[in-house]
Amino acid sequence: MQANESSNKKYMKLYLILISILFFSASCSYEKKGNTQHSSESFCLTDTMKQKIKLDTVRLEQIQNELNLSGKIQALPSRNLKIYPLVSGLVKDVYVELGDYVEKGQPLAQIISSEVAEFEKELADAEANLQLAQKNLDVANDMFKSRLISEKELISAQKEVEKAQAEVKRLKSVFDIYQIDEQGFYTLKSPISGYIISKNISDGMQIRADNNQEILSIADISRLWVVANVYESDMQKVKKDQEALIYTIAYPDSIFNGKVNKIFEVLDPETRVMKIAIEIENKNGILKPEMYAQVKLYFTENRTLPTIPASAVIFDNSRYYALVYHTPCNIKVVPIEPDKINKHKAYIRYGLNNGEIIITKNNLLVYDAITEIQ
Repeated sequence: MQANESSNKKYMKLYLILISILFFSASCSYEKKGNTQHSSESFCLTDTMKQKIKLDTVRLEQIQNELNLSGKIQALPSRNLKIYPLVSGLVKDVYVELGDYVEKGQPLAQIISSEVAEFEKELADAEANLQLAQKNLDVANDMFKSRLISEKELISAQKEVEKAQAEVKRLKSVFDIYQIDEQGFYTLKSPISGYIISKNISDGMQIRADNNQEILSIADISRLWVVANVYESDMQKVKKDQEALIYTIAYPDSIFNGKVNKIFEVLDPETRVMKIAIEIENKNGILKPEMYAQVKLYFTENRTLPTIPASAVIFDNSRYYALVYHTPCNIKVVPIEPDKINKHKAYIRYGLNNGEIIITKNNLLVYDAITEIQ
């Protein structure tokens, strides 16, 4: 019996020792896989490598995020002039085609009309009304000085003059566009320099003054709008004068800079999107109305996280790492979890602390050297 008990005790001791060894091995294995933090105790930077690396400091910063939108290039409304028929008549000649560039004052078309005389009479009547309104204002000034009329009556006379001046100016500007001669011909001239972006007129065509469709549209495309769609969930991320980057299919290697010029503040009831307009320069004229564009807007979140240059992040075996520098012989490979990585910065959810020094250049070479030693 005693021999059996002694034997059982020995087996029990061996069993406990074996369990302890297995547990210790498993702990070491877990520490290597789950807590992967390599130290460079057996690695030191050479003098040559010291000159090749760059260091930076982990900083707490607000997260700079980006919003990607789709849109279309359009002519600026203020630089897109639509021309309508002044009077009804017959189109004798059209001198331009769709896509042509025209200078201010360049003839566009010639039209024959019997209604020209009536329009000239309208201008003469407007000039006569202006003269009468000016005389009435002169009389009103004298009467006001003599306290025979109130200030309200004087202001009313001034407004009549302003109204008459505006009408004469409007009609004269029309005459600048439509050069009228005594034979009932009028020549349509371009009021601005730009491109013909729509054309609804041709030789021999009858036109009507009451037609609500423009016969020509001319756009100055030296500046353009990119009209983009913003979903409800992203509306709070967009602000007026916000910086924007524009990318196009036609010029994939070019980036165009602009600013949010207008927020339309109305949602489309069907698509549930709000439109914004970004004004951009187009000095070389390479961008055209109706081109598709991708818009990138940057905005700041109300969160702060440890921030490092994007170049400091190493991705290996489906995990992210950074190299924390203490001394040339004490560099740690630290697992990190980025919250967000953009072109320039990485925002780290955990793994790094504010003020730590990290390697940002040639860090992959150092990482490979350290991990090979382990």
